[in-house]
Amino acid sequence: MLIFLPCNADLSVDSLLFPKIRSTTMPRWILWVIRFEQTLVYFYAGVAKCNVDWLRGEPLRHWVYGKNFDNPLLTELISTEWAPYFLSYGGLMFDLFVGFGLLFPRGVIFYISLASCIFFHASNKIVFSIGIFPYVMFASTTLYFEPDWIRRWLPMVFSPPKKNKKKATSLTLTDKLVLTIMILFAAHQILAPLRHHTYPGDVAWNEYGHKYSWRMKLRDKRCETMIWAVDRNTNEKMIIDMEAELYGKQSRKIKPRPELMIQFGQHMSQVLKKRGNFDHEPAISIEQWCSLNYRDWQLMINPEIDVTTIDAYDWPHPEGYLVPLQPLKEEFSRGLPWNWEWNFNWLKDPFKRATMSDEEYRNYHGFNPTMQFIEGQRKLRDHHDKLRSFKQNRMRK
Repeated sequence: MLIFLPCNADLSVDSLLFPKIRSTTMPRWILWVIRFEQTLVYFYAGVAKCNVDWLRGEPLRHWVYGKNFDNPLLTELISTEWAPYFLSYGGLMFDLFVGFGLLFPRGVIFYISLASCIFFHASNKIVFSIGIFPYVMFASTTLYFEPDWIRRWLPMVFSPPKKNKKKATSLTLTDKLVLTIMILFAAHQILAPLRHHTYPGDVAWNEYGHKYSWRMKLRDKRCETMIWAVDRNTNEKMIIDMEAELYGKQSRKIKPRPELMIQFGQHMSQVLKKRGNFDHEPAISIEQWCSLNYRDWQLMINPEIDVTTIDAYDWPHPEGYLVPLQPLKEEFSRGLPWNWEWNFNWLKDPFKRATMSDEEYRNYHGFNPTMQFIEGQRKLRDHHDKLRSFKQNRMRK
């Protein structure tokens, strides 16, 4: 978007090389286009958080539980029962409303929204260590300031802009063309993140329409995968070592994404023929078990389907390739606040956990997310070990 806007008109290399383009003013619609995009990102991030896993505190519970920080108080707070719910519901409300709050004129709503931005992005940096993203969001928040804010803050460095107010006139043909393009752009930005609703299934599971929909940090999908090539004539099978064929983070990034697994399978079919393992490109079967947001493991990719016959981006994929996500079990749905036994003991003493046994704490609470977390982790480890054992036995054969 920025390549079409006059962002190089001042304080840029271009303005030094080509002084004629230098200007300290711009049409106000440019500022509002950028603010529109920023507000849309916030809002759709909030809309995406309105899903059953996020509302039951996952995957944040598993990400923050047991984290150690230099500050002992922060370590204690992040391990309390209410911490994942504060982060989940606080993040949801923040994303839904903060962009609109920053559009208000300078006043109480604006400054509360600005303080929320600072707290939210600083928390992301401290708790999750997600690289440069919080700094980018800090910088982009200044888009909601008045355009001359940096010149007013640093008058010794930057000269004040020369405001050039023009009287309203009728739209020229060029103006109408620009307006039409802006309307089409806005419609695309509003509709594109919603396209996953036109596909069957859960987008967090099948990834249909996941990209460019502002679904950030919403899912944790762990997968165990076994791939084998099958000679189309002799039915001879050859196990493919996925880890050996990929580098660094590639394996971890590819496994949760069905379209990338298809591409990898098709790539390996071509590679095995070039290596001389087969006279022709073999069929590729993938058996993949995954756990989405720490639910029970289940089959995701059906090994009966030859992935070389599938178009990776022809959504939805052929029936039978992806196994649908199973409904949330009752034991997991107890993590939803409206399913709790509301005895409010967790509010009376949020640190009671440290002085009680597991059984005492479970009875004291009515619902114990931490015990659910520990039990869930045990189940995941047991199932994970079984899958690894199964995979090793299949590779020996």
